[in-house]
Amino acid sequence: MDDFRHLFPEFTLGTYLDYAATAPVFLSVLDAMREYEMGGRGNPRRGLHAYAARASDELERSRATVAGFVCADPSNLIFTKSATEGLNLAIESFTKDLGPGDEVVHTIYDHNSAYLPLKRAADARGFALVELGLHNFTTLQLSPRTKLVVLPHVSNVTGEVFPVAEIVKMAHAVGAKVIVDGAQAVAHMPVNVADLGADAYAFSAHKMYGPMGIGAVAFSKAGFDAATPFVVGGGMVEPGIAMFEAGTPNVTGAVGFAKACEELLKIGFSKIQEHECEIMARIVSTLSESEESASHSGEGRILRMAQDGSIFSFVVPGVHPHDVAQVLADHGVAIRAGHHCAPHISRTLDPAGVVRVSIGLPTTTEDIDQFFATLKYVESLR
Repeated sequence: MDDFRHLFPEFTLGTYLDYAATAPVFLSVLDAMREYEMGGRGNPRRGLHAYAARASDELERSRATVAGFVCADPSNLIFTKSATEGLNLAIESFTKDLGPGDEVVHTIYDHNSAYLPLKRAADARGFALVELGLHNFTTLQLSPRTKLVVLPHVSNVTGEVFPVAEIVKMAHAVGAKVIVDGAQAVAHMPVNVADLGADAYAFSAHKMYGPMGIGAVAFSKAGFDAATPFVVGGGMVEPGIAMFEAGTPNVTGAVGFAKACEELLKIGFSKIQEHECEIMARIVSTLSESEESASHSGEGRILRMAQDGSIFSFVVPGVHPHDVAQVLADHGVAIRAGHHCAPHISRTLDPAGVVRVSIGLPTTTEDIDQFFATLKYVESLR
């Protein structure tokens, strides 16, 4: 197994298995951000001096790199403070002219970053929200009333990967636009937004080993033309990208974002997926042993939930998910428990929520062994 830990700051607080929430930053990203700041700070798109010019150049170079990472057109990629802001921008833009009689399709898997802006817009404008339930993408039916489809590329609870390209074709066939939440995809698989065909694809740097506080939304040409700024201020009076980036941009964050993209491409997604598959194989093997032991003892399934990719979720019967997470945290193992800002899918799986383990490049088989060793202690407390 390739060891990627040398690419990151030293882990000092225990075993980290919460990559779906946020990932550690590449050391090279920290170096790139520091180098930019040490070269002298200027305000991009403002001023005629060298500092302003350097900032403008770095911002647009970074935009081109991030756009290239997802095979998007740089002239249609807007920097935001997060995937959340990108989803809000796209949803507000694509629903502003909807009303009674129109429908927006979303999914039971949606993160609140997508669902809550949709709910607010529906309440204000009177269009109907139609929710896709568990595993029924193959039976998706759209109609001329369907004006927008919103879905995640990868579920942040189950790790399931959804057939975005096929859904986009169905939506476009009835004249509907598509918004994709790509936050859980971009660090784990190659993403080509041109091939997917989505009208807006939102993602964030911090889940792909970049800095916090910056994200992006890549629009199609038609999506960009339909987009409307919802933050106004300095620098956004000219048409184009600047209209959507009012105020002083996060140039340092953009530099770090671009460097994270470069590092992931340098490693290569074949190696990334090989590494994650090996880790998940260790998880599946240990889960199988645990469930066989539980079956022999008459306790039934200790863990449940299908796993896929870099995320799996489970419950420990008789122990609240938050108690599981607290005991694990007390023993130096960082995971996540609850509804994961995706309450519709989490409550469907278990009303109390689920425990989530998510992996990344620095994860080792030793981390997984430590997790399961601690989990055995949790199970002994029932």
